[in-house]
Amino acid sequence: MFNAEQDEQPQDEQPQHDHVFYDEYDQQQQHFDDEHGQQHQPDEPMFPGGPYDLSVLTDYEHHIAINVWNGQERRALKVVSNGKKQDKFIDIRYHLPAQIDHWINISGLRPLRRCSLHMIDGNMISAFAERWHAETSSFHQPFGEMTITLDDVRGLLSIPCTGEFFTPPANVNEDLAIAAAVELLGVTYDEAVTETRTNRGASYSFEWLKEVFYKKLHEGRYDCAARAYLLHLVGCTILADKSFTLVSAKYLFLFQDLDSCGKWAWGPAALVVLYDYLRDSTLPATKQIGGYLSLFQTWIYEHFPDICKRDMDEHISSMPRMFRWTAKQTSGNVAYYRAKLDALRDTDIIWAPNYDQNAVTRFQSVSLFTGYIRWCFTMVPYLPERCIRQFGYTQHIPPTPPMLVARDVDVEWSMYRNSVRSLRARLHPAAYPHECVEGYIQWYYRISHPRMIPYVAAYACPSYDADAGPSYDADAGLSHDAGPDTSCTRCHAVGGLIQQSLDLHMGGPEDEMRVLLERALYISRGGDYQ
Repeated sequence: MFNAEQDEQPQDEQPQHDHVFYDEYDQQQQHFDDEHGQQHQPDEPMFPGGPYDLSVLTDYEHHIAINVWNGQERRALKVVSNGKKQDKFIDIRYHLPAQIDHWINISGLRPLRRCSLHMIDGNMISAFAERWHAETSSFHQPFGEMTITLDDVRGLLSIPCTGEFFTPPANVNEDLAIAAAVELLGVTYDEAVTETRTNRGASYSFEWLKEVFYKKLHEGRYDCAARAYLLHLVGCTILADKSFTLVSAKYLFLFQDLDSCGKWAWGPAALVVLYDYLRDSTLPATKQIGGYLSLFQTWIYEHFPDICKRDMDEHISSMPRMFRWTAKQTSGNVAYYRAKLDALRDTDIIWAPNYDQNAVTRFQSVSLFTGYIRWCFTMVPYLPERCIRQFGYTQHIPPTPPMLVARDVDVEWSMYRNSVRSLRARLHPAAYPHECVEGYIQWYYRISHPRMIPYVAAYACPSYDADAGPSYDADAGLSHDAGPDTSCTRCHAVGGLIQQSLDLHMGGPEDEMRVLLERALYISRGGDYQ
């Protein structure tokens, strides 16, 4: 785990350990004190399985979780990896002209050249995506919230997480796409017209950009070649859309001035695009997801060590951490991963991967910024306080997500240090990785939908062999003695109650009650009780 107390900021920005929280927390904690720590839930909740309090998940009525809970399955989302497209764009052994290489360095995007996966697990991605909630910009798990943070982006991709948000021209239509291609890519008017009309809009295909790159390279027009290369690179990675073959013409303006293209906030850009596609994925009718899915999948690899098969190579200090991961073919379907996620405990998680070990870049305090991040005309909340265990701190009850009303997002971002100081003043280092304050789990179970399927189905012996796929029956359970082929629904019910007790128990990993409950849960799932 990295030391969350150290980064590049001056001494006055170092964390203060006063255990102070927002007023909202004080009010919520007083409520739980008045209730003697007991969780009250209505007799007939509007949404079985939660949430019981809609003050946080205000749009829950439109969420895919309702369908899943009621047994209405959705096929796995369509996913595509652009890793092979990147590899085929140019031979890694080819030495680019010094001027082009210089502009790539200036951009800050060099680490993206060789870190995308060649295979994306659509079933696993789908199971995680259905736990996303746009109101909190986080995945709601049985033990609390988690998210892909700027520190994850920094650690996995080694791209800049500070800089300016990008605002494209107001109306990038087909005519402007043609004019931009002529001016910035050096193609003829007829070539630009043919390309945009073929794509039926203001976009360029990856194949066409590859052709432009080599043509301009041969002509010695290195500025045009560099723009084609960089536009292809971001289109395949952090700014990928659902087409997986096209990139929007508006992004060409990122590289209008090659000498200053390193000013952009690439890390937030990756998150805004991915967060927005995750929001879209929670709608029942959605069939496909965009964004940088290699980032999404390697984030899962880092934080969920037992969720699926994959290969891990020794990390090379000069390469992004994502480079060490290799995806493997699995056969588990969405239901299989859903059951595994429902059965996860807080002790199964790597909360704060050691990104700083031989890292290209070090921890940056901007990762603790709280507010809205923007790319083009899309704004999403970025709320690390809701997932503060990922930074080595004790999880407290966070305030209600801020409303996007009368906010100057760009100004707040430029003054991120103020936000970081304010947050750090309320944090306390965790005594153990999954530590949370008393009352957090009770509060979380009121405002969230922590599991996707009812208890009996969730603990019906999901196989932990990804190749074997799900092996449970929703109406059958583990036998006491004879093995999984003999049903025992009582064990399922007992296991569910034990899991609830673990969720509500606040003890640390050495707590005797927690140890006993975990042992009982293990036995209820068929473990050896001798």
